[in-house]
Parts: sequence; structure tokens; C-alpha cells
Amino acid sequence: MKRLLLVCLLVSPLSAQTDTKKTTAPAPKNAPAEVKIPAGAVKTEDGSYKFTDPSGKKWIYRITPFGIAKSEDKAPDDTVTPFGKVPLKTEPVVAPVKGKDPAVAFDEGDYYRFERTTPFGVTTWRKKKTELNATEQNILDQQKSKQQ
Repeated sequence: MKRLLLVCLLVSPLSAQTDTKKTTAPAPKNAPAEVKIPAGAVKTEDGSYKFTDPSGKKWIYRITPFGIAKSEDKAPDDTVTPFGKVPLKTEPVVAPVKGKDPAVAFDEGDYYRFERTTPFGVTTWRKKKTELNATEQNILDQQKSKQQ
């Protein structure tokens, strides 16, 4: 039994050797050309490169872990989504509901209960009086000034 085990241990490394010839896979026929940063590209602060080609198109080149990425440089107002062009907005996204305070506080002993009206309904949360953040303190101050 010991001899059989010894023979198996000696023969297994010999049978594990494989052909040492390296084979390479053929290159795909429709492989895209390798992207390189052009010689006249200007490096920007964020580490990307900007380049204008002879036809006048502006390009941005970024070095990524997967290689160099090339994208067209467009102005921010040209942002196109599946829903069409999206204009840049400067006004707040959530506006207070007319005729109602955007947020109200209720005294509940050791806690304050806050209610804020949003486009999705009323949001409610509770906080201890000793653990109020700046926003909640601001809501209380505005409410007290309106009551006086």
C-alpha cells in the first residue's frame, strides 16, 4: 500500500507537465483602433487632455484603468437625455407649497415633531430637544417669530 502511494506521488508531477509552447489568440477582425492622446493635446487641471482636431471638433481624452477614453467636448447646455435637451436650472427643485409653511414643528414633551410638505406628501420626523441640528433649529426660530 505504501509503495502504491509512493508511486502515485512520484508519477503525478510528471503527468502534470504540459506543453510549454505559448499560443496566442488571433486578434478580433472588428477591433477598434487603439486610442492615443494626440501630440497637440493640452492637459487640464483635472488630469484630462483637450484637443481640437483639424475639422474643428473638440475632444476630451481621459486616462482610465481600462485605457484612454475619448469623448466629444460639448457645452453643458447641450446635455441631451432620452427625454430631450435638459436646460440648466438655477432655481430650487422643491418649492414650498403656496399657503402652507414648508416645515412645521410641534412640541411633544422631550421631543419636537417636525412635518415638511414635499411634492410626494408630508414627511414627518422626531428629534430630542437637545439633539436639534441647524435646519431644525431654524424651523423653530421661524415658527416662533411668526407666532409673536
